[in-house]
Amino acid sequence: FAAPVRHFVRTAAADYELAGHRIREGDGLILWYPSGSRDENVFSDPDRFDVDRDQTTRHASFGHGAHLCIGMHMARMELTAFLRKLAGNVTALHLTGEPTYSQTSFVGGVSDLPIRAEFVT
Repeated sequence: FAAPVRHFVRTAAADYELAGHRIREGDGLILWYPSGSRDENVFSDPDRFDVDRDQTTRHASFGHGAHLCIGMHMARMELTAFLRKLAGNVTALHLTGEPTYSQTSFVGGVSDLPIRAEFVT
């Protein structure tokens, strides 16, 4: 839903036009990963968490091209294993408070997620 990496900063190597915006060689650029995975031009209802979101559409969470996350496949396997185990043992999850987020400038995410679980009996 949101990448732990918040941004990458780069310098334009050449003049370029992107979506009607002129970028000049030497301009500082920033890629906001959480925004990329919520692009309303790519995703319908981009701010809604949807486990059935179309997986054929690329999202920014694991990077792209030469900057593709080397741990992407391991992270997906770990998450799949966790969710399968959770789904087999938990009948309901209830949010019991507001999530808190780490306050960092480069890598972040949820630091506290108060929940109550109901387990299979």
